[in-house]
Amino acid sequence: MKDLNFVLSLIVLFLFSPPLFCKTRNFELSYPELNVTPRASERLRLEAINERRKSMGVYRPIQISALMTMIAGISTLGNTKVDPDWDKNNPGKSNPNKIFPYVGIGVGLTWIAGTYLMGKSYYRPYQRRYGQIKNNTKLKGKSVLSKRLMLLKERMAEEAISDAASVGVRLVWMSIISNAVASGLMASAAEKDSVGQILSGLSVAISFAPLIFSNRWRKVYWNHQKYKKRIYAPVASGTILFDPVTKKTYPGVMVAWNF
Repeated sequence: MKDLNFVLSLIVLFLFSPPLFCKTRNFELSYPELNVTPRASERLRLEAINERRKSMGVYRPIQISALMTMIAGISTLGNTKVDPDWDKNNPGKSNPNKIFPYVGIGVGLTWIAGTYLMGKSYYRPYQRRYGQIKNNTKLKGKSVLSKRLMLLKERMAEEAISDAASVGVRLVWMSIISNAVASGLMASAAEKDSVGQILSGLSVAISFAPLIFSNRWRKVYWNHQKYKKRIYAPVASGTILFDPVTKKTYPGVMVAWNF
């Protein structure tokens, strides 16, 4: 019986040892950056090619929110609450209810103009970082890269993708806060049940559009992270198990997930 257990153990180890049925001994498996498809550098290259054509789409939800804020501000002009005691109690001071519509118009115009300039001429995160990687002194002019240089290239590309997504997240929250606050101020300053108050309330809701409709930078980052997770798979290996009750050994298979 002992001989049979020994033979079975050898068979299990032979069939299920990682070097014999998979590439777990391949050193590249310890670097998810080199196993993900497409690699970060390839994704960065593709996005850099299409960036000029798709640049304005990144800012579309922010622009829609800003446009609604501006429209609400215009509609609130001349429809603000009147406080007859304000001038008497605050001589020489402007009634804030009359200022809030201009605040909304200013916030909306600022976001529309700023995102238009960024989309048309100023901010190209993928093109800029892809150019930096291509011109890196350690990578430039080399048709064949060592594993160390390949890892350097992929990690630089991943940083570029992550940085663009971080900028996108900051822009989204800045847009939400500024437009929601401006719209809320206009709603409080507008006359009750007026068109200005209704549009200002609607503008508060639309201020969250950039959070609901994700921009391209965040989608690229999330998709790349999803692809990286898919490369992790269970790794099986043969082993010999010991039963402390019967004091016997048995062949077995161990399955492990590495992250």
